[in-house]
This record gives sequence, C-alpha cells and structure tokens, in this order.
Amino acid sequence: MPSHKPILLDGAMGTQLCAKVGDLGKYPELLNRTHSEDVRGIHRAYAAAGAEIITSNTFTLSPFRARQAEYKFQELLRCALVNAVDSGVPVALNVGPLGKLLEPYGDLKADEARDEFSTMIALGGQLADYILIETLVDLREAEIAIDAAMGATDKPVMITMTFKPDGTTFMGTAAETFAARADALGVNALGFNCTVNPLEGHTIFEKLRSATDLPIIVQPNQLDDPNEFADAMMWYAERGAGYVGGCCGTTPAHISALRALLDG
Repeated sequence: MPSHKPILLDGAMGTQLCAKVGDLGKYPELLNRTHSEDVRGIHRAYAAAGAEIITSNTFTLSPFRARQAEYKFQELLRCALVNAVDSGVPVALNVGPLGKLLEPYGDLKADEARDEFSTMIALGGQLADYILIETLVDLREAEIAIDAAMGATDKPVMITMTFKPDGTTFMGTAAETFAARADALGVNALGFNCTVNPLEGHTIFEKLRSATDLPIIVQPNQLDDPNEFADAMMWYAERGAGYVGGCCGTTPAHISALRALLDG
C-alpha cells in the first residue's frame, strides 16, 4: 500500500466508443453530438469504477479540424464538456496534438499553433476543472501548448508526452528534458501516456522522477487482464506517482481493479 495514494484517472475513450458504435469516422469528435448518450455512458462507467477525474472526449477536437469538417467548434466543445460533466466527477479538458507538424518539418507556424491551443483552452477551461494536454511527441509543440495554457486559463495544467520504453520520444526527446522544461514552464503535473503498457514504463517513470518533484502522471496502454494491469500499476503508486490511469484499450474494469488495490 503506497504511503501517498495517487489520484485515479479514467481509461480509454476511443476503444470504448468503437465497441459501442463501430467505425468512429474521420471526425470522432462529432460523436459527442450524434452519440452523446454513448459518450456519457462511458464517462459514467469510469466514474462508477472509481475514477476521480473524468477526461473529456475532445482529443481530436480543435479549431483547425472544425474548419476542415465544417462544424461549429465552440458548440461541439461545449457539448463534449457537458457530456463529461454529466458523470458527476471533476473534469479534465483533453487537449491532444494538433495533427500537423511544426515548421521546419511541416507547414504549421508556431504562432498558429499557439492560437489553436489558446482558443481550445480558454473556452474549454470555462467548464473544465483541469487542463490535460496529452499524447504529444514534439517537445516544441508541448512547450507551445503549455505557454498557451498559462495565458488562457487559471485551471491546473497537466501534460503527458508519449515515449518509447527507453524514455525517449519518437522525435528523440529524452524524458528528463521534457520534465525539466514542463516544470520550468509552470505545469502542475506531468508524465507519460500511450505507446507502452505498465510493465514497459519503468525507465520512463524513473527518468521523469529524476528531473522533477512535480506529481507524475502514468497512463499506459492496457494489459489484457484488468487485474494484471492493476497489479502492474501499483509499481508506480508505490514509488509516488501523483496520478494513475489508463490509455488505449483500458476499460472501466481496469480502472475498477486499480481502484480496489489503491483502496487496499
């Protein structure tokens, strides 16, 4: 039993929605409106499983994508947050990567990226209790997102990047470098999600811990058996993780099993 009990986050949304509605389509964020009861049901299931923070279904939602798909950004963002608030649990606004590469690797300018993040966070922060920027692979995009968040909201800001088991991103950034930069920019918590399962994330965690005293977020992908997942996640809880939860493939059963172990 850890001396400090971490806050329990929820698990995957995308795979849960796939199980309910099948093909998510090119713009999965539209399901917040077209299948709102399915989305709410998933949020409620995670709350019932013991999650203390529910993450909004807004990973793919952005002003840029709204222009592409010709939907009303502010209206759909509010719909997604209302769906999450329905759970009765505090809500984190999920802010994903913009899906475009920054210059010089792509054509996205830094100022344009900052405007995208600022708009999303300023509006979403009105209903959300936390801001969770997640699954970033580019440290520059992470820095821009944090900077935008600091200017757009007074809500707690958390951020996760995705790493290989050796503790580097697919663009070569070391976990220690990310942790030091995010800490210096003023986030409230930082960590990793996706890519690895809980048995593969030990090096990432240790490298993050070596570079910051901030609470560390651990949201890896599934292990097929929820009890094995929960057992593996206790490694992080026992070493002082601030937040634990799941990413791809995890279910309310995974979160429930972890809740049971955290509660002893």
